[in-house]
Amino acid sequence: MENFTDSLNILLLNSTTIETTPLDAEYNIYYNIRMFSMVSHIITFLLGISGNGIVIGICTFKMTKTVNVIWFLNLAIADFIFNVFLPLRISSEAMDGYWPFGRFLCKISHMVLYLNMMASISFLVVISIDRCVSVLYPFWSRRHRTPNLACKVAFVTWLLSVIVSSPYPAFYDTVADWEGNDTFCFRSYAVPYEDFSEQAFKIMALRHKVMIITRFLTMFVVPFIIIIICYGAITMKIKQRPYHRTSSRPFRIIITILVLFFICWFPFHSLPLLDASEYILWPFIVHMIAEPLATCLAYFNSCLNPILYFCMGRDFKEMFRWTILSVFERAFNEEQTLATLDSRSPPKSSSEVESCML
Repeated sequence: MENFTDSLNILLLNSTTIETTPLDAEYNIYYNIRMFSMVSHIITFLLGISGNGIVIGICTFKMTKTVNVIWFLNLAIADFIFNVFLPLRISSEAMDGYWPFGRFLCKISHMVLYLNMMASISFLVVISIDRCVSVLYPFWSRRHRTPNLACKVAFVTWLLSVIVSSPYPAFYDTVADWEGNDTFCFRSYAVPYEDFSEQAFKIMALRHKVMIITRFLTMFVVPFIIIIICYGAITMKIKQRPYHRTSSRPFRIIITILVLFFICWFPFHSLPLLDASEYILWPFIVHMIAEPLATCLAYFNSCLNPILYFCMGRDFKEMFRWTILSVFERAFNEEQTLATLDSRSPPKSSSEVESCML
């Protein structure tokens, strides 16, 4: 999905003038949504750079490279790089879609954005699978769950993310407006802008639908199903334990993870399906309101992961009294969790069972 500036670009490229005034209702809505979107992206950028930067620094220089550390380090790198390229989008939005950064950055920025978006989602899936395996097969996990294997899995995850995002450099290009004053970065789908033939439009429409459906399946449907299956299996395993207690905390964490994933990504990937279906009833509402807000949610997810996976750790209230380093050391500490899962005797408290959820 693209933000509302792409819709504006299409209007600019297909008409010589746009008759809008500050008093026009639709223009006022567009202006307010644009301001909200820019503020949201700026907040995401600041929180994402700082939060993920802290994770990367501590994981790289302060922590032993355990499996958990490798997962969270790669997740933080994906989100950090995603946020690094956000200022380009923010600047373009501030200039009504004008793209002054050149053709190369037009292509690369979109590839990097979707590459790291895919990598971030993929590592969330990997973390879910890893936790599921640790709970269901603790003895196997203790023997075979090694940092070396985690590095190999991380490499494959990045490789698959590169493959999925590889078409984007070819699908984006720059074009000047009719007067030749401003340049815009838009989706060309590898079709020359000067080609106005019916065949060219059919190719663009087909590639657009394929890209939207592929992205919906690879970046939402499949990951969401895997995450549901993993946490569902974890929930059933915990309930089957003879020492299971009535604490609802693990299940609140599971529900939070699933709800946040759904809220952040479902609108972002589902709204383009309406556009591709050619049966859209309210194009202005979808393009100028719904899509920008969905984009804000999806982008904001890149700064939620440090909060979600660390602040929701055990002894949340005590984290406010710890140093930043001790917070991450406690969050990344997997020794107690593995020892608990590998022990034949039941844990002393339900909090030890709940630690496998984090």
